[in-house]
Amino acid sequence: MKYLISFGLFLLLIHVASAQIIVVPDDYQKIQWAIDNASVDDMIVVKDGIYIENVVIDKSITLMSESGPNNCKIGAADSDLPVIKIVADNAKVTGFCIEGQNCGIYIYDSDICVVHDMKFVSNKYSVRIKNSDDCEVYDCVFDSNEYGIILNSSEECLIMDNNFIGNDFAVVLNTSDDNEISENYFESNTYGIFCENSNSNYIESNEFVKDEKAVVLKSSNELMIDDNSFTDCVCSLSLMDSFDNEIYLNDFVRSSVKSQNSVNYWNSTILYLYEYNGHEYVSYIGNYWDDYTGVDSNNDGIGEQSYIIDTDNLDYYPLISSKDYYALKFEVIATPTPVFIPEFPVTVLPLAICIMLLIARRLF
Repeated sequence: MKYLISFGLFLLLIHVASAQIIVVPDDYQKIQWAIDNASVDDMIVVKDGIYIENVVIDKSITLMSESGPNNCKIGAADSDLPVIKIVADNAKVTGFCIEGQNCGIYIYDSDICVVHDMKFVSNKYSVRIKNSDDCEVYDCVFDSNEYGIILNSSEECLIMDNNFIGNDFAVVLNTSDDNEISENYFESNTYGIFCENSNSNYIESNEFVKDEKAVVLKSSNELMIDDNSFTDCVCSLSLMDSFDNEIYLNDFVRSSVKSQNSVNYWNSTILYLYEYNGHEYVSYIGNYWDDYTGVDSNNDGIGEQSYIIDTDNLDYYPLISSKDYYALKFEVIATPTPVFIPEFPVTVLPLAICIMLLIARRLF
């Protein structure tokens, strides 16, 4: 058995050692010529400059610039075609600027592809991902595009750590499920995130500032929308014909919400042990609304009165303070009434609360 393992390791080392670094224009004058002559797992490094060509990546390689998007720009020779089209799994593109194009990068029927450290400016379509799963777009800048990122019939993709400034549609999900959009910054976009017929996606830990419509759900169900901040947005959340979405631990500051023919959860559907002002409590978790006028008589950080979106949509556990004052520790199964957990034993507490406290203290 050990000989089989050693032989497998030997083959792996040979495969890694065989990968090459190809430099454009030193080794090949054009990027496409370098791709045509590359092998799987090769890395193509493009030196600073402006390159005019339509690139097709049809093998698992890495295409990267020498020193980042501020110094290396690619434009299409044929404006009707994408600047870069990816039709192979496990391809990566990093470090280029694409500006003023009809279509920047088009990933078609290709899984586990990566777009990283790119700058997209004033394009019609910056990144299109179709029939492709497990792709990632991160650490990119999208500025003044008609469309930033579009996902069509694609699942389990990650859109993370990007800046979207002044786009018409920053992120669009169409018939795309189980994707994650997290830790992005959106500012002054007409639409921040637009989901249509897209279910079970995660919109988490994003910041929206001065967007006209920050998040729009149309016929999209069972999304998790949590830990986001909405500031000075004309409409922070707009839900149309969308149901069973879970919306909690968000900040809504000078930003309205709209719900049309939709019924959703405006607080968590599970209980959390959380810390607020140095003390621990157990409750469901709602959202912070800057125009909430309810009271918090027991100082647990949860308002006593519900926040009303409309007759079918209420936040039953609105936050008194911004979400950043609440540290969620873990999920628990207990009474939905918030319970203060003191720092010293109290024998008069109900037995069920004592058991819960012992479990919490063992885990932390």
